[in-house]
Amino acid sequence: MIHDVEFPTDISYGSSGGPGFSTNIIELDSGAEERISRWSSARRRYDVSYGVKTKDQLSTLISFYIARKGPAIGFLFKDWSDYTTALDHRSAPTKDDFILGVGDGITTDFQLIKKYPSGNVGIPDITRTITRPIDSSVLVADNGTQKTVGTDYTIEAGGIIRFFTAPIGAHNITAGCEFRVPCRFGKAIDTNIPISLDDFDIGNVQSIPVVEIIEEPGLSEEFYYGGSSVFIIKNDITLKATDHRTITIFAGVPSLSVILPPANNNEPGAPWFYITLLGLPIDIKETSTRSSLVNLISGETAIAMLYKLDSTTNIWKVF
Repeated sequence: MIHDVEFPTDISYGSSGGPGFSTNIIELDSGAEERISRWSSARRRYDVSYGVKTKDQLSTLISFYIARKGPAIGFLFKDWSDYTTALDHRSAPTKDDFILGVGDGITTDFQLIKKYPSGNVGIPDITRTITRPIDSSVLVADNGTQKTVGTDYTIEAGGIIRFFTAPIGAHNITAGCEFRVPCRFGKAIDTNIPISLDDFDIGNVQSIPVVEIIEEPGLSEEFYYGGSSVFIIKNDITLKATDHRTITIFAGVPSLSVILPPANNNEPGAPWFYITLLGLPIDIKETSTRSSLVNLISGETAIAMLYKLDSTTNIWKVF
């Protein structure tokens, strides 16, 4: 769960931190290295203790921490070094900051993104999915012509721009916006927030970590069974056995399907997936015949269970 409330900006302004990665570095006897990147995109971490300058800010932080139940509930965080789609990360966004996609006369949904240039021709830029835009800052253009929110498009959950009429073929859809980072307090302060008035008076404030909540869909890593993930879909998707157990689907296009992995390729057991839907209705289907097992509407959760029908055949059941 993430509360749609912003962490106090006067505290976040003085915080330290930023993007980071998780890399296994294996040094061989020869001195050569093998580097294994475990994450496909950056994850941001901050320490907000540096932003607490007054006792009033301390009181505000304690109240905010309690209202979020420590790390249990997320919130929105302004990273003052990177909060707009402008190339310098801070200037006001424009309607032409990045190309979201190209019109085809059919597609109505386009995901807000930001790109980080690689600095070298031939090396792909890094694309960041913007899931928490500041709606009032969003600017969208169709082939260079700025469009009007509420008249030409809406801003949907997860940073989806949904046009009322699909842009025609070969039209570049561009956009820019200001955004926030979905975050939670770090697990290290689950027991208690490590700060007191005595500590504050003598300048001995301990670390107060804040960690980004990854909301990007379709990450390329092979996840261990368990955990949770979010998929923002505008096409049918097929789940994998290595996808997370708890899955939230944001469906932005009508008549989409979520297809379960092949039943006979996996061990029976239950439950395999908890699938919660937000957005338009979807069908959950089995793999071979693509027959619908259940139709979900927004707010509903389905439980997918894998049964052994006989010695050679497994079947999916969804409740």
